[in-house]
Amino acid sequence: AAFRKLTDDQKSTKVILQASYAVVICILMGVNFDLRISTEQVSPETWIAFLFAYGMYLYALFGLLMACLVLYQGDVLRPVVRETSKVTSMVFTILIGSQVLNLVVISYGGEHYIQQYLRSFDNEITIFLIVMVLLFVLGFVLDFLEIIYIVVPIVGPVIYGGTFDPAWVTIMIAINLQTSFLTPPFGFALFYLRGVAPRSVRTQDIYRGVLPFVVIQIVGLLILWFFPEIVTIVPQLLD
Repeated sequence: AAFRKLTDDQKSTKVILQASYAVVICILMGVNFDLRISTEQVSPETWIAFLFAYGMYLYALFGLLMACLVLYQGDVLRPVVRETSKVTSMVFTILIGSQVLNLVVISYGGEHYIQQYLRSFDNEITIFLIVMVLLFVLGFVLDFLEIIYIVVPIVGPVIYGGTFDPAWVTIMIAINLQTSFLTPPFGFALFYLRGVAPRSVRTQDIYRGVLPFVVIQIVGLLILWFFPEIVTIVPQLLD
């Protein structure tokens, strides 16, 4: 944002670019060198790498502060902070409400009845399919945060307690919840697109246009269902 602001004002952007490069250099130094200097024996190469990385860190911090100053002077930072605070407050309000609802359900034994109902099915695949369909349908009317903090803790002990690989189950749930960004009427991506689209584009057009992407998500779920090795191969190699 600061780079674009300076470019629009036809001012030099060298410091912002150099600070960005400094961040990349810090990451590369941390990956390729052991920067711990609190050990008993520290080699000269480690000291050189540490001092160089520390210098890049200070320069990146200077660039960050300068970027904030540019945005503040350009009257850009204050509205951004204000809108960010609104969104953050909304998210935390949702989290608090979901936790309260979850506590109410637990206090009345609701999760016990739901888990007992799911365990009444003898086939583990049937249980998992019911949960996945439920998550997909809830994605139309609930945000993914509510689903994660309310629904998943209730059905989690059932689907994670079976023979399925926990990593595969987690990825399947995550991709399923990803569709909640696209499914009307409360998909986040739909609101973002509605905010930037011209008035000539109707909301119904956006809903129709997003259907192919929802189908792609479903196809991705089917691929992972029939080929779970796509998910489990990396954890197995790490083990």
